[in-house]
Amino acid sequence: MQFLGYSFLGGKFSLDPTVTNVKDINSIKLKNQICDDMYVTKDTSSISSPLNSEWNFNTLLHAAFQGDCAAGNVGYALSSVSSVRVKIREFGKYNWVTIHEVPVSKAEDLTFDYYTNLCRGGDTNYEIAIVPIVNGAEGNYNINTIVSSFDGLFICEKGQYFGTNLDVVVTPTRNRPSSVINPLTGKYPIVIYNTQQNYDSGTIQATYVMKNENGEYLKSTAYQYRNDLKDFLFNGQPKLIKCYDGRIWLSGISNNITEDVSNYNAEGYTKVTFTYTEIGDWSDGQDLYDNDIIDVNPSET
Repeated sequence: MQFLGYSFLGGKFSLDPTVTNVKDINSIKLKNQICDDMYVTKDTSSISSPLNSEWNFNTLLHAAFQGDCAAGNVGYALSSVSSVRVKIREFGKYNWVTIHEVPVSKAEDLTFDYYTNLCRGGDTNYEIAIVPIVNGAEGNYNINTIVSSFDGLFICEKGQYFGTNLDVVVTPTRNRPSSVINPLTGKYPIVIYNTQQNYDSGTIQATYVMKNENGEYLKSTAYQYRNDLKDFLFNGQPKLIKCYDGRIWLSGISNNITEDVSNYNAEGYTKVTFTYTEIGDWSDGQDLYDNDIIDVNPSET
């Protein structure tokens, strides 16, 4: 027997189901019962008997209780998701940069680790998005935020970096090629900018030495570590140079590498000095790809 309000089926809308107004549901608890299935969907018109439990974009969870409590959509994802993209952008900026893409063919592919050295310092806020590729198009963005902060200076390329916070001195110069023309008449010369170039170059000096597990500097291996650094700087690959205060450059290493040996006999350490020249926009995905910093071509995504 069904009771509907106080109308007892006498009103025009008495057979309509009672509207239930609830706030956002954040959790579901099952207690003191035996369940064959638990199916949650945003599409209430799909509820029928027998239960249609096929996953779609409205499905929130489906637990079949077949030996476990899994309620996710891994099976559905494998049938529709071809890959997963990792994207990043500085908080408040508009454009995302795709920094990694993982092909998906089995459930294990949906679990992966990825580390990036693209974040600059200075307590900069970033958004990281995990995006499924469904039938060639991007699905919903799963976004988390991080704060990037570190000490000292890092010189990075894909899969390798050197870092230090000892005696770091960075001396940048902003370059804008120009010509000065002195007219035959008039008091002042004329400055002509013949190109659109507007880039930084500079000198970096720092002490590079490894530490052991206790944080102690390894004097015995300092010479080899500096040699490894010099080989790294001169391997011909572009570098990301990042400072603790948020400054960052996509650069090539130019000119020679020198060492200050004034303290070598007393302490066994030297200050390494090298120069860099900015060769691209560190925040532009195409520049990062062209310089082999990331492995995803923006023009193909």
